[in-house]
Amino acid sequence: MRYPVFFSILFLVIACTSQEKINKVIVDPDINKEILIGKVDEEGLKNYSVFDEADVYYEHYKVDKGIAAKIAVDSENIKIKVVFGSWCGDSKINVPAFQKIVKESGFDKTNIEYYAVDRKKTGGDVDLSALNVKYVPTFIFYRDNKEIGRIVEYPKGKSLEEDWLNIVSEK
Repeated sequence: MRYPVFFSILFLVIACTSQEKINKVIVDPDINKEILIGKVDEEGLKNYSVFDEADVYYEHYKVDKGIAAKIAVDSENIKIKVVFGSWCGDSKINVPAFQKIVKESGFDKTNIEYYAVDRKKTGGDVDLSALNVKYVPTFIFYRDNKEIGRIVEYPKGKSLEEDWLNIVSEK
């Protein structure tokens, strides 16, 4: 009778320890400052002690509602990976802007993955080398598991939402 209980507990311990840790904070030895590292979710993006000023940029960003409506239509079957640095000025500006575009366009948040990197562009326990990220933030857009475009550091057009729409509208 004791064996089923033992195996149940063992299973739970293995399941809990094998889960990916998200919103991990470390001290980056290069800058002697706490940063986010690895996989991050919406809660981690709200950790303003390490992603400071992001809330201010979110509030001040004005989304073009016309483009946001087009994003909602043209972004079907799109998945996005966002690689950013919580220490990086461009990330503090453009990741919150991206989040606001997501909210206003109604884009499905479950199709977005966020990864925080250090200054060497490594994600701690998460291997991001296949993404070939050189600058942050980098927004990588996928359709049918194939990369269809990137926004690197800042928008190249008039706005982040315009660049997003241009990427997803190309067939």
